[in-house]
Amino acid sequence: MAISATKLPAFGLFGGSFDPVHRGHICLAEKVQQSLGLQGMALLPAAQQPLKGLANVSARQRLAMLNLALTPFPNLSVDARELGRSGPSYTVDTLQQWRLEHDEKACLCFCMGLDSLMQLHRWHRWEQLFELANLIVLARPGWSWAEAASALPPKLQAELKARRCEDVAPILVTPKGKWILLEAPLMDISSTKIRQQLAAGVPASQLSELPQSVANYIEEHSLYCAN
Repeated sequence: MAISATKLPAFGLFGGSFDPVHRGHICLAEKVQQSLGLQGMALLPAAQQPLKGLANVSARQRLAMLNLALTPFPNLSVDARELGRSGPSYTVDTLQQWRLEHDEKACLCFCMGLDSLMQLHRWHRWEQLFELANLIVLARPGWSWAEAASALPPKLQAELKARRCEDVAPILVTPKGKWILLEAPLMDISSTKIRQQLAAGVPASQLSELPQSVANYIEEHSLYCAN
């Protein structure tokens, strides 16, 4: 993709529980970073996601696995700021803090799945997200946006209709306020399924979805085993 001369300094944040981190997370983060030509892409582990409840292992262990998984990927990093805060991890607070630390003209791209976008009206102060970042929404191939949008509350529908981009170029020349839907075939890998397999006794080393370093850590610390 040709990068416009007017492209702003651009950075990405990819939030999630990473419980555990798997190859799909890494491939998606790399794809967005490369497709948009971002100067940096940070994976942002949540301490406690308000709409998902508690994670299955400790924050320290999830962070350790994430650091191990990203070691071979110099274009990816970890932003652990939410793990240092108590209580639920509100994205709007994280983006506000990020903005205070960076050039106000920088383009910030916050990545989420289409399932998260469909719940955006339930997020804490969701309207303010567009005042802080652009949203990169990842969906499996074959999704119909028109069908998905019809299930959204009218206020969110109107907001998304006004801000949607069909191409990445407008995203890269504005610091915030827009969003785009990108196809992401690798989203079929599921942390939930991986946890279920581990709880059923499948050795982590036999799960190809896990980076080897993460599989080794899980086995060394006996994580996700059935009680």
